[in-house]
Parts: sequence; structure tokens; C-alpha cells
Amino acid sequence: SRAPHLLLSPCSFAMCPRAKVAAGELTVRPMFLDSNELTAAADAEPKVIGSKVLARKTVYFVRHGQAVHNVVEDDAKAKARAEALTVGLVEGTKEFDAALERARREALTDASLEDAELSATGRGQTAAAREALKTSELPKPTAVLVSPLLRTLQTADSLFPEHSNVRVCDVLRERRTGYPCDRVRPNRGDVAAAFPSFDFDGCPAIPMASGSEASTATPRSSATSGMSSPLASPEVFFKDFGEDHDDDDEQIEDAAMLRRRTARLASLLAAVEDPVVAVITHKGWLRELERGPLGRPLAKEFKPCEVRAFDVTVYANGEMDAELRYQRLQPTEPLR
Repeated sequence: SRAPHLLLSPCSFAMCPRAKVAAGELTVRPMFLDSNELTAAADAEPKVIGSKVLARKTVYFVRHGQAVHNVVEDDAKAKARAEALTVGLVEGTKEFDAALERARREALTDASLEDAELSATGRGQTAAAREALKTSELPKPTAVLVSPLLRTLQTADSLFPEHSNVRVCDVLRERRTGYPCDRVRPNRGDVAAAFPSFDFDGCPAIPMASGSEASTATPRSSATSGMSSPLASPEVFFKDFGEDHDDDDEQIEDAAMLRRRTARLASLLAAVEDPVVAVITHKGWLRELERGPLGRPLAKEFKPCEVRAFDVTVYANGEMDAELRYQRLQPTEPLR
């Protein structure tokens, strides 16, 4: 028989009893956000984890605030919607949706959107979220891991001003779409100078071998203080998950490639000694992480500057399990 589990609304705090022991293995069920998805939850296959625990962390996942390219996207879709209705397309049909998507993609080809920064609204969102997080009863992050794109760097700087342990991690960047907004600026030295307290060299993507145990994995030392890991060599990692060329802006990633890259979060969390970590990244990255490695296939996409905090367990085989602790949808909404 299946173990009972708790279905959470998007605004719930939870420490959810989702595990049972069967045949010597820990069976963990995915957590779903909407109570009306009971049928899907009942039919879902359990996630089986039979590996040693490497780390347990409280992790704040944060999407950046609204950026300039998000405004351009919204404006292009609004204009396309009006035009589609004028020519008789029916809202909700494939033709209607395709017209909006074409307009969105065309708008994103604008070269002026390279490594887009936060909009005025986005800056306001991050400031409001910062004030809201001050009242949270959860422990505050002692390490902040952030994508190298400008909009995430600005979000980190606003959410955690004067934080002494912010590390810039290429593995957290948005999917490589080929659009200017998702390209890291070539003058990275100038970007680093704008955030002098951030460590742009302190967060190597230490890889993990799938299926390996902590007791047998090849130890690696790190030149970064505060980081250690019993993880496997890069060669084993690339064999199992696929190399993603962190410094290659010309490579285009599909969703499956991005999902494989998000699985590297397990290695980062195992390597960082801090028990409470903030991860500031992007909508696409967070979507693939939740629906893939975190085992939440029906998770909703993050809104701008949305914060979700989880208790995350990292296993020696590269698997992760996550329990939702906190969620704040929009900075203008009351703290949940």
C-alpha cells in the first residue's frame, strides 16, 4: 500500500512525511503544489533512493526580478494578441498561440538586450522581497550561489546586500537559447568590478558520478575555502550527464540538456559547507530543476523574484529530495 502524503497549496509551509522504507530502500514520493492534482499524485511513480546521504541543506531558490527583456516580451505578446484577434484568430487555439510565440521570439533578437539588466519594476520587486525575507522564521543563508548573468547578479546584490559569501556559478545560468538576453557579457571583468564583494572564481561546478557512493568516489580537493567534496572526477561526470561547456555561448541547449545541467546542483550543495544556501537563477533553470532532479513534475514556473525554500537532501548517487518549507509568490503579496 502507498504511504499517505501531504498535498500542499502554493502558499503552504510544510514538513511533509513522504517517505517509507521498503525492501531496504527509501521510497520518496513527489510533492505537488495544487490540491486539485490528487489523481496525478496518486498515480505518480515513487522516486526510489537507496544511497548514502551526503548533505542536508535548507536552500532558498530565487528567480531574478523582472528584467528588461521580460518587458519587451510582454509588450510584443500584447501587440501580437491584439493583431491576432483583429484578423479573426481564436484565443487559445494553436494558431493564436503560435502567433504570440513568433512575436516573442522576434522581439528577443534585439541586440540591445544582451545580458539584460533588471527593469525598474524588477528592482522594486527585489527590494520588496528583501524586506519580506527579513520577517521569515527560516534561518538566513550563509552562502549565496548566483548565475553570472547581470539580472541575477543585481537580484543577489539587492536581496543580500553586503553579504560576505556570494559565489558566481556558471552552472546556474539560464538555458543557452542563442538570444542576446541569455548571453554573458564578454567584458566580464567590468561586470565583476561592479560587484566587488562577489567571488567570480569561487564556485567551480564540482561534478558527481551517477551511481557512485561517497565511500568509493574519488576525493577531490578544492582551492576554494569552505568547499570540500567526496565527489567523482570530471571525466566520470561528463560520461554520465553530458558536458555542458560552461564558457560556450555559441552552444544552444534544449530543455533536456538544461535539465542535465541542473542535476549538477547536487554536487554544489555537497561541496558547500554552509547549511543554509540561496540559489539565485532563472525561470527555465528552476523549472527543469524542480520537474526533473527534485522530483516535482507538476511544479509551477517561478514568477519574477519568487522565493521558494526547501529542505534538500543530497545522496551519494547524485539524487536529491526536497521538502517545501516556504513560498512567496510576488513581492506585493503578503508573506506566506
